[in-house]
Amino acid sequence: MMNENIDELEACLGTKVIISIKANPNVDVNLRLAHRQGGFEVASLKELSLAAHSSPVYINNPSMDSNLMRAGIAANAYFIVDTLQQLKSLVELAGKRLLKPVILRCNVAVIAQLQSGTPAIRKDHFGMDLETLFEAVRLIRQSDKLKLHGFHLFAGSHTFLRFGSLVAETALLLLPQLEARYGEKISLINLGGGFAERWSEHTAGFEEYRSLLAKFPSYVTLVHEAGRAVFSSCGVFMTKVVATKRIADQHYAICDGGMNQSFLLCQTENSFRKLRQPYLVRKNESEIYPLSCDAEHTVLVGSTCSRDDVIGQYCDQNVEVGDIFLFDQCGAYHSTYTVSHFLGLKEAIHYVIS
Repeated sequence: MMNENIDELEACLGTKVIISIKANPNVDVNLRLAHRQGGFEVASLKELSLAAHSSPVYINNPSMDSNLMRAGIAANAYFIVDTLQQLKSLVELAGKRLLKPVILRCNVAVIAQLQSGTPAIRKDHFGMDLETLFEAVRLIRQSDKLKLHGFHLFAGSHTFLRFGSLVAETALLLLPQLEARYGEKISLINLGGGFAERWSEHTAGFEEYRSLLAKFPSYVTLVHEAGRAVFSSCGVFMTKVVATKRIADQHYAICDGGMNQSFLLCQTENSFRKLRQPYLVRKNESEIYPLSCDAEHTVLVGSTCSRDDVIGQYCDQNVEVGDIFLFDQCGAYHSTYTVSHFLGLKEAIHYVIS
């Protein structure tokens, strides 16, 4: 399914897709994707080791240290440079070794700097503003070890539907400015990703988006990144009911898995929670029970002592000890974005099914 997801996304975009390993850093999973021509994006030494048999590899981390830089240089990886200091460190650490041409990461502020009156996009701390980008290009021109491969512009997670075209339009404006200061043409523009878990249900605007991408010069290779779009539909999270109870007018099911194993289900970072609704799998029965439409529902909670350990709701009160709840679309980030050391509770067991 992973390869099918990438094929479909690349067809919709008209570009190759770089796979973001951080969405699912599983060695068995990523070895099955090693042949993908778009390559891998990594942010740590462990992820770099997973991508060792793949090409190209892109390293992208605003806090990358000298160990990761040295390993990346040895692995002949491309660096997506986040700061001027990273640029200078690469030169120092490379010594006499050759460096791949670098990619400059743009901060989201570049969009507003080049296009006034644009919708507000959430600020972040990644990459460089316009003035710093120009300074980075100047340093690259002055160096006998550095070449400019291209730039990376991204509006953030879950932003493609709202801001994908705006990002591409801004990249079109930025391209000639960077080339004029560099004195040569660049080869690559990474337009990020921001695709949602169920991105394939919202493909109406892709034809117009491909038309926009057709405006870029033919000598520039356009790429996108994907993590959720590749992995989300390929994984499920399952947890067993260990107790049920009723408090006042609310029915609860206490599960053996929760925020400690799949923190994202708790949605603690969202100001408004829309609890996920799983399927129910009953012991010794082959049928998977879909959601019913009863007005009453059961709140599903995990095994910690946190009041935020609420992972979903099931639209029925017919829940028994031993029942298993299955949450779909959990293949991206759920296995790693956790509070796995809280209370010393067990981590989730992982299964890779062919």
